[in-house]
Amino acid sequence: AHMSDAAPGSATRHILFASIAFPGHVIPLARLAAEMRRRGYRVSFASQSSARRMLDGLDVQFIDLGPFPTPPHELWARLDDISRDRSMFRGILTLFNDVYLPAALPMYNALLPHVARDPPDAMVVDVGTLGAQDVALRTHVVTVLNNPSIEFSVDGPPVYIPAWGTGFPLSMTLWSRCLNVLFPRLLSVALTPPFMHLNKLRWEHSMPPHRSQHDLFQRARVLMNTAFGLDYARPLPPLVDAVG
Repeated sequence: AHMSDAAPGSATRHILFASIAFPGHVIPLARLAAEMRRRGYRVSFASQSSARRMLDGLDVQFIDLGPFPTPPHELWARLDDISRDRSMFRGILTLFNDVYLPAALPMYNALLPHVARDPPDAMVVDVGTLGAQDVALRTHVVTVLNNPSIEFSVDGPPVYIPAWGTGFPLSMTLWSRCLNVLFPRLLSVALTPPFMHLNKLRWEHSMPPHRSQHDLFQRARVLMNTAFGLDYARPLPPLVDAVG
């Protein structure tokens, strides 16, 4: 590794990256992990076993959290269904209920002992990796969220800009504009049952509940994997950085 860009004291600092084992979630973090290692930090990466091959060639410690809780054939069948479904609404709900949620508790149980034994100075966690976010909260580790897209918000952007998850073009019809206003609110209601399940898990581990889905981003530094010019112009919250 080239240490010319090393930050003072970086060799003694430990950065832990955590993601579910999907290429679209692992690869952005892998690039960040490689850069932090190049700058001299001690870097580890926690994920399910199948993510190991995505990190080949990186000089980082891999923390194997075991197999993904959903059998591979079932998982890929569900992901295939999501990709074929023309309804973004159903696709988002299926992804959350059938992929993110089942992985949360197994990842929490597998990662917590590692973090307790070797506490990192900071964690960089994929936004869909709910179990790792809870580990960071439980162990009081400074956390940065990595989000593959613009963050979901009930308040959303101005009404003339397509809301997250709608897939609408900028030149919306009157009907699309009405749906554009309703979509975030309907999605928030539809996500209430899985968030109630997450809050039950949090209560069992003596952690505060999510008051809303927005709590995933509340008061957190967020790295957003897009850049100006790749999406419609909109105001960004002060703690969100578009990093490409």
